Amino acid sequence: MADDARTGTRLYSAEILALATSGTLFAASLLLATQSQQSVAWGEFILWNAFAAVLIGGGLERRALNTSPGAAHAMISVGLLFNFGSSAALLNYLLFPIEREMIDPLLFRIDRQLGYFWGDFVHFFDRMPGIGVALSYIYNSALFQVLGVIVLLGLTERQLQLHRFLVAGTVSVCLTLAIWWAAPSIGPSAYYEIPESISDNINLVVDTAYGEELAQLAREGTATIQAREISGVIAFPSLHTVMACMVVVFTLGTRLFLPALALNAPMIPATLAHGGHHLSDVFGGLAVFILALAAAVWMLPGPAGRETGAAGAGAPSGGGRNGQ
Repeated sequence: MADDARTGTRLYSAEILALATSGTLFAASLLLATQSQQSVAWGEFILWNAFAAVLIGGGLERRALNTSPGAAHAMISVGLLFNFGSSAALLNYLLFPIEREMIDPLLFRIDRQLGYFWGDFVHFFDRMPGIGVALSYIYNSALFQVLGVIVLLGLTERQLQLHRFLVAGTVSVCLTLAIWWAAPSIGPSAYYEIPESISDNINLVVDTAYGEELAQLAREGTATIQAREISGVIAFPSLHTVMACMVVVFTLGTRLFLPALALNAPMIPATLAHGGHHLSDVFGGLAVFILALAAAVWMLPGPAGRETGAAGAGAPSGGGRNGQ
């Protein structure tokens, strides 16, 4: 529901959490870049955040005027997603080069015990190139699906679910970054070569060239961090698994639940093959999602939930109705 006129321009606490976390990550990035004397194309990141600010500002204006409240929620949340994603990606790249031992050897051993090897898995789809190519499109659709869910929840005025989505996304990315910082990994594509013929046959996303870039990034870092060149670098836990789970769970109760389930059931093999992932990465992503979802539900219990702890996270800052 929309805020009343008195609090119409205020952000809800879940939105403030996402914005504050973005600011914290950006400040940490600025400090880390200064200390390490890492060159950053700051203009690109500022431009990206300016675009996010335009969306957030437009949403706040609609909220203040009490027009199209669903569109206002969606605009603000999409802006927050862009802002948060930019800050998290920048901080992630500033953690390169990796000067400590990576856990990929351990993950390879776990995979072997589970009977899984990435190279064999990729070769399997070479015998079914149509499926392999389809999985590449599914893999690349993850972020667009996340944006679609935000728009869906906003336009249908499912505010509680939208704010839980924001909190779960914020917590899951922060957890993933923390785990990766403590125990870094870049995945099997950096260690094993896939023939170019197979890569071309199934439109392999994380191919041998990509793996070589990851290995070089881990060893040497990059001369200048540019927003337009940032790509996925985290193996464990798998963020694609987190996003797939979020899309399915948060479309529950909508007409898009079954299509989302059908699209994201094959996201697991798509993530393993095209994302260059260990099998362990998927289990790690599932665990992160469960923790993040639990945090979101605890922080935003809904009107009938308990009113302790962070239960007010769904209310607008400075007063007004709960709006859930």
